Amino acid sequence: AAVRSASAFSIRSLHHVSAPQQISLLRHFSTAAAADSDTLINNRISRAPVPSSLDARTLSDNLDLVLSHLRSRRASDEALDAAKTISTLNLDRVALIKERDEALQQRNELSAKVGMLMRESKGEETEEIIGIKAEATTVGETAAGAE
Repeated sequence: AAVRSASAFSIRSLHHVSAPQQISLLRHFSTAAAADSDTLINNRISRAPVPSSLDARTLSDNLDLVLSHLRSRRASDEALDAAKTISTLNLDRVALIKERDEALQQRNELSAKVGMLMRESKGEETEEIIGIKAEATTVGETAAGAE
């Protein structure tokens, strides 16, 4: 199948060119279109590098592409706003997951430190251990809040 680039040619328009030359031209335009991600096809950005399924991550990573395709299909303003909202919410979700993971990692490190100090003090809770436990609890609550 031929990839249409900004020059908009097709195999039918190459009927006077020999088969090897057609293949050469098709390869040239295919690689040129793939190399330039901003190539317009039918007044919209090419989606060549994007997977065929549309999920929240794909939408967030390729918002300009999705909006371009929606506009080319004459989508309503509500549909465009919905795509932007989904992208924003997904970015917020990713930030919360990252915050949660960092808090859980910190809590695990503090818990390991408490265990080490408890072994050294032979089970007695010192002021240092109580302080670390309180900090681990606070960090754990932060992780729970991010979920």
